[in-house]
Amino acid sequence: MAKGSNQKIMTNWLSNNAAKEATKNFSKLVPIVGGAGLGFGLTYYTGREAIEGCREIASEILEAEIHKKDRKPSLQ
Repeated sequence: MAKGSNQKIMTNWLSNNAAKEATKNFSKLVPIVGGAGLGFGLTYYTGREAIEGCREIASEILEAEIHKKDRKPSLQ
């Protein structure tokens, strides 16, 4: 019986205080996570834009090469 009431007390305490503790711990991490997230976001966006630029250039070069080969007269 004592074991059951201790479990109820702990369950009630955890349900009442878990959110407060989680909020307190989370608020300590926000500056760290926020800064890391911002750095990651900027790096991701810049990298994605660089890759897209390279893809466009490569596509233009490939098209130019294909058209150059199509224009050459055949030697047959």
